[in-house]
Parts: sequence; C-alpha cells; structure tokens
Amino acid sequence: MGQKEKIYETVTMHNGLKMLSALPINNTGIAEAYYTIRDNQLGNSKGDCAPFSCNIYKKLGVNEGIKDFRLCCDAMRINPDTVVSSRLTYATNEVKNIKKEDLQNYDIFDEPSAPHCDGIITAEKGITIFTYAADCVLINFVDVRKKVIGSCHCSWGTTLKGIVQSEVESFTKQYSSNTSDIIAFIWPGISKELFEVGNECSDKFIEAGFSQFVDTTSYAKPHIDLQAVNKHILLSCGLDEKNIYVLNELCTMRDKKLFHSYRRGPINPETKVHLNGMNGCFIRLI
Repeated sequence: MGQKEKIYETVTMHNGLKMLSALPINNTGIAEAYYTIRDNQLGNSKGDCAPFSCNIYKKLGVNEGIKDFRLCCDAMRINPDTVVSSRLTYATNEVKNIKKEDLQNYDIFDEPSAPHCDGIITAEKGITIFTYAADCVLINFVDVRKKVIGSCHCSWGTTLKGIVQSEVESFTKQYSSNTSDIIAFIWPGISKELFEVGNECSDKFIEAGFSQFVDTTSYAKPHIDLQAVNKHILLSCGLDEKNIYVLNELCTMRDKKLFHSYRRGPINPETKVHLNGMNGCFIRLI
C-alpha cells in the first residue's frame, strides 16, 4: 500500500504563531489557506477561550479574541481591514461574492456590518476570507484556472440546506469555473465518532439521501459523518475526487489542545450559550 498523501502540516509563521497549512491549496502558488490552532502561547485569550481564540463576534472574550485575530493577520502579512467574514446564519445556503468596493466602510470587527451568509467567494487579490466555527465543518475552495477562492461554513443545517451546492454554483455561474479546476479542502470538524444526534436530525439526513453516512447501529444514538456527507456533495457537484481533500484525522471535539469545541463546551446550562472560543480559517489569493 502506498504512503498516504500529506495534506496538511503545522507551521510556525514568521511572528511565531502556529497554524495548520492546507498543502494542496498552498502548493498551487495561487492561493494560501491556514487554520488556527488553540495551543498558541502567543495568544491573548483567557479562561475557557485560552490560550488562543479567533473569536471576533461572540461576547465571551471578544476583546482578547480580536487581539488573537490580529495575530493571525500579522502571521499572514495581511491588513485586518482587507479581511471579510460572514455573520453565520447556520441555516441558509446563501453565498456572497465579495469585491473590493464591498470593503468600503466595512469593519471586520463590527458584527452587524458582516454579510449574513454561510459562504463567500472572491476573485479579488487583496481580499482575505475568514470563516469560523467551533465544531462545524469549514471548506476552502480555489479555482486554479480562473483564480477564484471561496469558503463556506457547513453546519448540519447549512449542509442540508445546500450551502456546498450554492458555493460551487457561485463559481460556475459567476466566474464560469469548470468544476474539474476547483480544489476543495475540508478542514477538521467534529468526527463521526463524537457527532451524536437525535433521531429528528438523523432522519433528515436519511431523507435527504445521506443514509450511508448515518450510523444508527454502533452507538446508543445516531452518529453522522459530516465531513463525508460534504465530500459526497462535492462529488455530486462535479468536482474531481482527486481535488477533494478531507482532513479527518483531527477532531475539534476530541483534540482539545488544538481546537475549541461547542459540544465539548463548557456551555451555560441555563442560557445554553457557548462559553468556549472559536476556530477559524483564512484563505486569500497571492
């Protein structure tokens, strides 16, 4: 059996910050994509968000989260004013095409001004897309021929709503991309082994045609492989399997040192508010 292809590595950026590097994207020479790591001693975050969290919107630790976000921008040698992020809906398939004029009067740290969507694409150099999550799957895209990048947030709700289909359609309709030219990199999320759901949720995946990714026999409650579901959707959208990369050896819930996790918590038992930090990925054209 051949050696498994290496698709990521942990790198130390020029300012000492550690990040995960998406090798299939970064090796194109067209774009670069990185994912945050919680275990960063340079971090400013405290308490349940410590030591590092790219939390720029959630109330808990937002001031420290902004400082950590700025560390990421410095690590990638980008100006925070050129970064765009969505205000996640968790329940739509909406994708925004961002151009430089959209950054006028836009403040990355002002949550109300963020585009309300779960997917972003751009063909503009000088714009970096930032997407965040705490267990959900994040996917980065690059069309190596048209030089277009994108990112989408795949919760179980947005996955069923068709966020991935909308993202790919945005490439093909707005930039005439050929799906065979698109690379998709699926970052870590909560693994199937730990993604326990209720019957109402699992039934929705089964009804949507994803029964092969729902395990109803190995555990007391159903478990879903959300990364595998999204890979299946990417294939159905016409992407070549050789251009789809799944970083599934890591898990946001299990790997506490590396990632924040909504499921792992802590969660306020009364308000159900998530009291932990955020993981984030950055992608830009170079």
